[in-house]
Amino acid sequence: MLSKRLGKWRTEFMQAVDVASEPLALMRDNILIYANSSFFETYGDCLNYSLDDFFLPAHVEQLNWLIAGTRGEADKIILPLKETLDTPLAGKSILTQIWPIDKKFYLLSFRENYSSNRIADLDELTRLPNRRKAQMLLEIERARVRGAKNFCLTLGDIDHFKQVNDVYGHDVGDQVLKHVTEIMTSALREGDWVARWGGEEFLIFTDDSDIVTGMQPIERIRQKLEETPFISEVEIPITMSFGLAHSAGHKTEQALINKADVLLYEAKNNGRNRIEWENSGEIVWIAANIRKLISDNGLAVGYIPVYDWEDQLLARQITIRLPNNNFVQVEKMISSAKRLNQLGQVDHCFMQILANEFKAVENELSFFPLREQLFKEYEKELFTFLQEFPQLCLAIDASTPLSEELVEKIIILNRPLALFNFNPLRAPSYLLGLPNLQHIIFSKVQDSKDVLKLLHGKINCYAQCLTQISAADRVWLQQQGFDGWTMSPAMVDEESSK
Repeated sequence: MLSKRLGKWRTEFMQAVDVASEPLALMRDNILIYANSSFFETYGDCLNYSLDDFFLPAHVEQLNWLIAGTRGEADKIILPLKETLDTPLAGKSILTQIWPIDKKFYLLSFRENYSSNRIADLDELTRLPNRRKAQMLLEIERARVRGAKNFCLTLGDIDHFKQVNDVYGHDVGDQVLKHVTEIMTSALREGDWVARWGGEEFLIFTDDSDIVTGMQPIERIRQKLEETPFISEVEIPITMSFGLAHSAGHKTEQALINKADVLLYEAKNNGRNRIEWENSGEIVWIAANIRKLISDNGLAVGYIPVYDWEDQLLARQITIRLPNNNFVQVEKMISSAKRLNQLGQVDHCFMQILANEFKAVENELSFFPLREQLFKEYEKELFTFLQEFPQLCLAIDASTPLSEELVEKIIILNRPLALFNFNPLRAPSYLLGLPNLQHIIFSKVQDSKDVLKLLHGKINCYAQCLTQISAADRVWLQQQGFDGWTMSPAMVDEESSK
């Protein structure tokens, strides 16, 4: 019965519970249904006990309040056991910690001898969980979220910490560790935790997160440390490097830690004071990267080449190129920036490098991505820029509604227009009536056949993303005389495009 109630991850979860050194009990609707050997040794056979058997009514009410809103390791309370409980610990205060599993199941940790165990689990200097405690927490967290949620694990290391100890002494070094600890704990969300992994290295757990959301608290830590030097007799700048790994794809906790360690090593080798994350080829825009790349003149105008069925160059899309020659597709850049609340900085960056570096290529079709927010913030600059390069074609995302104000401005600009991501079942019909509309890139061929026939010979129509078009649709498009449209992963820089 227990196996059916807990689901597929029962075995892994139970293994994590069984190997834990402290007493752990699995509860369902406040009834104890499973416990590890440490629990039985300490409290006896308590199966089917309820919280009321362990605690007084007022204390049960406190626990129920915590259980209803708990998210992680931070939810803990010290309560006395009932005097009538048949255990040597009856009447003594114990530390109770709560880990939710789902709406009905949760895990309780009952820890005896609160003060001595608490000391054994904490790093003496920082009062953070030590390495042993962190490993236990990670095992429990991994089992708790099995198959339901993902999380991120980050290893952070203070940059040049040995130099701090050598120059200012170990007492100052200890104060720096406390300074870093205070900043880290204040930047984390509810449900996240940080442990001292060893020396100047820390392990950070960010709950229920993908790469982007898991990176946000880490970036807050990195940025706050950069902005807040430690002040002793002198001001000591403090920075940290981080390696962030995601739980998806890693079968064990050790594999996840190993990956974070490799990424931390990369962060150190790539200049320190930075975050390296898993799958970092997929661009994630964070404030620090943008500011640093701008200040280092690390960004440049990039051009994503676009090819037809026969791999002939059709056009190029203007975008941003990174120092390693990777490019950022506009849609991905905007999406990531929005999630991180950094779209304003990205727009500023985009306009800055356009003004400094953009050069038109004669007799080549170039698309300039135009968004409403960008136009509102930089209307004057955009008018000046577009007047200088009249051959540019404005590219509008047809999947995003346009305000009447922007439509009017587009008409006033009197520039060639292109609609990207066009789906006639979703896009407003007025888009097809825009003056100077010359190019339409369809996202759904099957839904667009009637419109394609209607526009044949009047507007240049393309099927977007050739690899996603079915064989039947490709044959139909070729029979009708329509071309395909695909963006190459290759980067075309200013020199090679001439």
